[in-house]
Amino acid sequence: MSEAKKKLLDLQASNNGIIPDTSEASELQQEVSNEQFTGEKPLIQQTKDELFESLKEEDKIAMKKLFDQQLAQAIKEKKGVENLNKSRVAVMCPVTEFINFRWVAQLWRLQRQSPPNTEFFPMAQYGVAYARERCVDQFCKLPPDFTHLLFIDTDIIPSDYALTTLLQDDKLIVSGIYANSLHTGLAAWNNEAALQYAQIQQTSPYDPLIQCDKVGMGFCLIHRDVFKMMLTIDKPWFFYKVDESGPHSEDFYFFSLVRRLGIKPFIDVRVQAMHMKGAVVIRMAE
Repeated sequence: MSEAKKKLLDLQASNNGIIPDTSEASELQQEVSNEQFTGEKPLIQQTKDELFESLKEEDKIAMKKLFDQQLAQAIKEKKGVENLNKSRVAVMCPVTEFINFRWVAQLWRLQRQSPPNTEFFPMAQYGVAYARERCVDQFCKLPPDFTHLLFIDTDIIPSDYALTTLLQDDKLIVSGIYANSLHTGLAAWNNEAALQYAQIQQTSPYDPLIQCDKVGMGFCLIHRDVFKMMLTIDKPWFFYKVDESGPHSEDFYFFSLVRRLGIKPFIDVRVQAMHMKGAVVIRMAE
């Protein structure tokens, strides 16, 4: 602090906090004002580097972390747009006899929000495991410009822009989140334990992906490369059975196979879906 500024503060303190209207005070004020342009720069005139160097060490670390997160997010968004431009999705719907009217309405919205050249394929087969197997068979026969298969079950109502969000994640397998059929948490498991909503609420907005051991297939995006790698594994790739230990779903069976290839799925916590059970409104035509 300069001598002129110290004297001015002393005058102000001796006059009940008010700068006196005297020639001495006026001269000191002018001198302090001149120092702002000839001495230390005001905060607003400091360069970015000067501001950074004036911060405390912990503030520097926090600012650098924030910058790195924002940069990574910008790169990810740019890459995500590129993924949308080069992707083509086959949306496979294992259709059951009954369909909820809200699912029909959201499917229409999903179609409008999907990238160009997305095609929808209903698959009416008895047994969800066999239906998924047929979906994959049909997808593998499609032209190679179909890069992804999206499973959407008729009891899953995804949030808006769910498909474009999953595409931008650029993962081999990525799913939205919803309650599982066992009522034990989310349709995503690590170490045989279902993930809970409280766990995903702590996820950073800059990194909304969580790697899992297995996920449900109700709203799941799978890259074509996964099925190419699975050609070394005998079919069926989806198998449902019930024994004395209980039911074993076709989803779990599929992920036990891809685990052999070193593949683990992800969930994107931004894509949240409603899982409807037993609320049947519309019956399909025979």
